[in-house]
Amino acid sequence: MPLSQNPGPPLSGAADFDVGEERLHARNGDVVIVPAHMPHRFTNSGDEILAMVCIHASGRIVQQFLCAPDVDLIARAGSE
Repeated sequence: MPLSQNPGPPLSGAADFDVGEERLHARNGDVVIVPAHMPHRFTNSGDEILAMVCIHASGRIVQQFLCAPDVDLIARAGSE
């Protein structure tokens, strides 16, 4: 996935998060906190569907992609 700015813990599955220069592995029950305006991304690193909740402290969600999304990857993920 492209870099964006939004946090979230996995509810099921597992995810690898790149937060700034740090790589984190999270699974069900873990919480990942990303400071505001900190570039980050996540990928499903497990064998099952990744489900997670993103919580934003702001009254509105502002998401900015910092690089072009991989359209082919997104299309393949949507067809599974």
